[in-house]
Amino acid sequence: MAGLKLLIRALLSADPNRLRELLSDVIPLVQTLIVESKVDDIVLELALDAWEEWAVLMQHDEDCGFPLVSTMLRLACACGDTSRRQVASQILRRLQVVTCTTGILAKEEEISTPMRKFFIAALRYDSAGDRLITLRGLYNSFPADDDFTPHPVLHMSAADYTCLTGEAQFYELDTTASDTKHILELRAEFVSCMRSFCASRDLHALADRLHAILVQDPRAVDFSPRSILLFADGKEPHDLQLSFTSWADVLQHCAYALRTCSQIACPTSHHRRGANILEMQRFILRRSMSDNATMAWKLVKKRDVSVLWYWYALCHDVDGRSILAVVDTLENLRTAESESPLTKTPLYQCAMATLALSTLEYVLLRNLETDLREDWRELSELGPVAAWAASEYLRVAPFDGQYAAEMNAVFLLCHIWRYGTSSATRPTPAFRFNFEARWRAAKSVQTRIWGNPVSGRLNRTVDALYAYYADSVSTFDGVLSRHIGSTPPPARMDDSDGLRRGDLYLGSRKFSRAGIAAWRELIDDDERGRRVCWRDAPLELLPEILQIGPNLRVRACNYCGVRSVALRYCGSCKRARYCSKECRLEGMPQAFMSEN
Repeated sequence: MAGLKLLIRALLSADPNRLRELLSDVIPLVQTLIVESKVDDIVLELALDAWEEWAVLMQHDEDCGFPLVSTMLRLACACGDTSRRQVASQILRRLQVVTCTTGILAKEEEISTPMRKFFIAALRYDSAGDRLITLRGLYNSFPADDDFTPHPVLHMSAADYTCLTGEAQFYELDTTASDTKHILELRAEFVSCMRSFCASRDLHALADRLHAILVQDPRAVDFSPRSILLFADGKEPHDLQLSFTSWADVLQHCAYALRTCSQIACPTSHHRRGANILEMQRFILRRSMSDNATMAWKLVKKRDVSVLWYWYALCHDVDGRSILAVVDTLENLRTAESESPLTKTPLYQCAMATLALSTLEYVLLRNLETDLREDWRELSELGPVAAWAASEYLRVAPFDGQYAAEMNAVFLLCHIWRYGTSSATRPTPAFRFNFEARWRAAKSVQTRIWGNPVSGRLNRTVDALYAYYADSVSTFDGVLSRHIGSTPPPARMDDSDGLRRGDLYLGSRKFSRAGIAAWRELIDDDERGRRVCWRDAPLELLPEILQIGPNLRVRACNYCGVRSVALRYCGSCKRARYCSKECRLEGMPQAFMSEN
């Protein structure tokens, strides 16, 4: 324990050259210690901490790519050498932490495939907690998305698409409507009103028209370089002698114009609502989601959907409690006695798609390195939320819906998290239709009509699942086979509907305050402390166990009186302490005489 603690301290001040040297001698010993651990105790935790600390620090070395990924793969393969499922799960968790923290697999695309295959193979674990950690590792092994703009490449009807591609199966999507036709019409109106503004400088007229467009579909209002090229020939505001610095700022000026009008000339709720929507769209385009959520929460009332746009704005809020509150309101639109007409609008479709993507990203990107146990109840509620929102979008979306491919991907990942993948050849769940065919059909429509995906990382994750699944299972069968079948017993916090997290195999060892206090009493109790295995103690008490740090227990030698932290018990009476063998020999007769 002392050696591992010293190693962790030394790593914090080690230079890149020393970190590379540790790769050849110390790190293999640490990995051996991990694999040979029989129980989940403080030694295993320290060994895992040391390995993780080394891996995270290695990312600062420009040439760390191949050594770090190779070390990760060796530790992954070492799961087959341990007989303990719990140790294998701890290894899986630390590999996910390093993947998410360093982004090394996303940076090293050429050598990351074996580790991605390991994560894919580990999706067969029986524990939902392990599957969630695996999905996080796989998702974060791909680079983050670049900004996308909702510009369709072309427009065609369902019949035209069938004629062009021969694909006549749209898997229950609405073939009578067209998402691209709708967005192209609104974008033409947006370009027109922006051109008019550049000529007239009439902010109030522009604000009214932008508000009307946003209420129909928020995607139509964007200030990407392509849009600026259409309405301003690529010029910036200062080139046209306008008072704002960027085109996105026009939303703030329009909101101010409407608020001024509502306070002075014609105080109507329509103008106030328009100003609020314009301001929140500005926050969304700037990715100021905290400001957007703060403003939206001040405007909404529970289950009041009179202004659906406010709830659409809240769908961008990446917070678990906020997501559940939004779902409670939006779900009410469907469960009412007569389904609300709002569910047929493009704004409702955007809200469902945004909710599904925001919820999935909250689950897959949230900081779970500390302890999954504390967040599990919330996360177990959010998985079905993402799946419901994705299914709801697919229920009402047109055949060329921009988010159709992503919603199929969200549904697939949530299903795998919940139920696992029992097949050895394909990850697709069993439905009344071919799920893989439905996803590929939606992706084909997206590629032909929209050009680029909404979430490239999500699409690459599902692509890898289908491309590598059978090979991954076959490659790592010898590594994971002994652990996949060992179903964890139901935990007290498991949901009654079957989402089994596998309590035994999650996270680090955690102790309550009362538990830590009880262990501290054992440390201070000379009689009982000698009968305790300190490997089982909380990591928080390691400095006290090893007698390092500011709070040292200094005692006096029973013979010479020298005060020290390194005194040894007398082998005969088990009570007296001596600083040396000589003091023990001299002091034992005196101690014996004083007792008698």
